[in-house]
Amino acid sequence: MAYADLNQLKADYLPDTNSAPELTALGRILDNVSAFVDTYCRRRPGYFNPSPADPTTRRVRGEGQHYLRLPKHIPGSISSIALNGQTLDPASYYESDKNGWIYAEDTDSGFSSDLQFYEDRIYLVTARWGYAATPLDIGEAVRQTVVRIWEAQRGVLGDVTPDGFVIERVMPPFAKEVLDNYKRREFEI
Repeated sequence: MAYADLNQLKADYLPDTNSAPELTALGRILDNVSAFVDTYCRRRPGYFNPSPADPTTRRVRGEGQHYLRLPKHIPGSISSIALNGQTLDPASYYESDKNGWIYAEDTDSGFSSDLQFYEDRIYLVTARWGYAATPLDIGEAVRQTVVRIWEAQRGVLGDVTPDGFVIERVMPPFAKEVLDNYKRREFEI
């Protein structure tokens, strides 16, 4: 599934693109650029598509800390965390607004001794994984890249410098900046 809407792309950037062959070609470019985004960001195919409505369970390894690092999920969608078949009491942990990780609930004396996410233990976390909707900046980066490719094949080249030199870029600078922010980091799950 493409990360941008073909009709919106046409209306906003390419209103003169009307023939069926042009729209078919534009759709193929849109699909290919969306696949490129996954590869460029080092993500699995379809990573930026909206999350399914039903929660699923994933295995997350504890690190022996008071927090449990979770992959990208919809905030507030965690329905349960289990270890060795026992569901953890939701009052013993909370989800951080800043990074979406799960933290042991604070007590007056520091972190709760009841809950530590033990090193190398597998926790089963049920949530809606991914994004509620494709991030708007990803969609715009895809649209701008598609337009750049479309213009390049129609004879319109890249940017012109103040000296008059043409700089050909397949990916617009804005798109590169956005996608660089979504690249999978080494510490991510």
